[in-house]
Amino acid sequence: ENVVIRWVFKAARAQGIIDNIPDIPNEPRKRPEPDFIDHERLPKFLVYLDSWHLELTDPKQVTPRFYREALRDWCKVIIYCGCRTSEASLLKWKDWNPIVEDGIPIAEIAIRAEEAKGRKTGDRKAKGLAQLNDVLEKRRAKVEFNGDNDYIFCHPNTANKRWTGTYIKSFKKGFSQAIKGSGLFTEKEVDTFSPYILRHTFATLAVQRGGANIALLADVMGNSVKVI
Repeated sequence: ENVVIRWVFKAARAQGIIDNIPDIPNEPRKRPEPDFIDHERLPKFLVYLDSWHLELTDPKQVTPRFYREALRDWCKVIIYCGCRTSEASLLKWKDWNPIVEDGIPIAEIAIRAEEAKGRKTGDRKAKGLAQLNDVLEKRRAKVEFNGDNDYIFCHPNTANKRWTGTYIKSFKKGFSQAIKGSGLFTEKEVDTFSPYILRHTFATLAVQRGGANIALLADVMGNSVKVI
């Protein structure tokens, strides 16, 4: 709406109707809050994701099952380390490093600026929860493309060779289907929730339950302190 208002005022100034364009304040963008936490639905949703692929019992549904399992692991990457959705999609196996820091096992995830969609904040290290190591260990042992330079979330080797080995650009449709299929959310939430709520969930959990240092969390997530 603000963009259209500015267009109107610019046209009016160009036609001599007004002399100056007034200061038009930007309204804050409204995004869904991380209701996963408020209603304690996150654990239930993760349990649903763990079994969602098992609903496809037909032997011919191997590929759809693969994508459901990929969505499950992709969601957990974002929930457990707080990276952006596009950053999670572009991760390669070489970017994951299970380490121990101050005696605590964590999953270190390298966000590389060289990737086309990873340039927003440049190179950085995301510190993920230890659970993420378990998720990625199991995934790497199961998928065909598991070399250091392979994408963690890539298309399988199917009849359509065009996409084989390339990264999966979007999980939005599958995420919406999972949200709806879980039965945990209202119709309005199903329509408005996007995968980005997973990143919000990580940040909120880190602050509310983990007592995270805001400045450190902002650095890890590639955001300003104000945004966090």
